[in-house]
Amino acid sequence: MLTPYQQAIANLYNQRSGTYDQGDFHPKLVDLLLSYLDVKPQQNVLDIATGTGLMAVECSKKVGDYGYVIGVDIAELMLKKAQEKAQILNLNNLEFLEADIENLELPKQKFERISCCAAMVMFNDISNLLNRCYDWLKLGGKIGFNYWSETSFIEGYTLSKIAPKYNINFPHWHKKIGSKETCYNLLKSVGFKNIEIHQDQLGHYVNLETVKNKWQMMINFPVNNNNLFPFQTLSKEKLEAAKLDYYQELETRLTPKGIWNEIMTLTVIAEK
Repeated sequence: MLTPYQQAIANLYNQRSGTYDQGDFHPKLVDLLLSYLDVKPQQNVLDIATGTGLMAVECSKKVGDYGYVIGVDIAELMLKKAQEKAQILNLNNLEFLEADIENLELPKQKFERISCCAAMVMFNDISNLLNRCYDWLKLGGKIGFNYWSETSFIEGYTLSKIAPKYNINFPHWHKKIGSKETCYNLLKSVGFKNIEIHQDQLGHYVNLETVKNKWQMMINFPVNNNNLFPFQTLSKEKLEAAKLDYYQELETRLTPKGIWNEIMTLTVIAEK
């Protein structure tokens, strides 16, 4: 059974399932992760938080007929999109499971590669998940995932800056993993070796009104089990004041080109 936080995440991504593949952002993340993870023919791959299967499908092409890929997610409608892709491409070495990866029982030393594209920060207990991944990997196997700097994604970063004024605990999602050093030490404590952390800037300028219009979406983004939607605990008056603070903070960042939206992408590769 999913926790309230997990169910909220599943609901959110089910709502996004129809538009998730639009644009080139998520395919770029997959390409980056694939370029560093080095998936090879005949390997077994586990794709965590597989979503619409962007990563899993590409892995299945790389491992070929003698390899196998399992994609796991909790969002039913995202998985439906993934399964449709696999059927269209006639990929018989690819399986999708609707399951909670944090409680799923999988064979130890089963996989040569484990991937998690754009989702590691969504997990409440990242250390526990990494320990499970370590067990599932064969000796010499590798895990690859990506996350972002704490100043990435202007909407979330701006919310995290105004939250303390309203006594709201709203840490930036990517603070869960933290700096490159913190990430390195976390992986090392699990037992991983040959840890690589690559930096790629995918940032761009965005229109002020576009970012302002994301206010409602952002305050409806689940935070954690203890307080799913902290901004929604505010009174109507305080919520309106917070929205104005959000707007004003964004306006201080406005340049002739628009607002710089940093997307400093950190791609992590580690070996068992």
